[in-house]
Amino acid sequence: MFLKLLHFERFGNMQTPTLLLVGSDSPPGELEKAKVVSDGLPDARVVILPGQGHTAMITAPKVLLNEVVQFLES
Repeated sequence: MFLKLLHFERFGNMQTPTLLLVGSDSPPGELEKAKVVSDGLPDARVVILPGQGHTAMITAPKVLLNEVVQFLES
């Protein structure tokens, strides 16, 4: 699994806010992966896009854009 290859201790001082987007209908395990990555970064958050799969940029671009804009404005 790719998460075993990540060395989160390298990112302990990272000051870049990070947004992780996951569709509620994404393939199994994607939310858990996003949570592990989020837990390993100092300033990360996971947002679940309701009713979306792995291609929200195609199926719901306005929903995706709204989350990105909210993140950038915060």
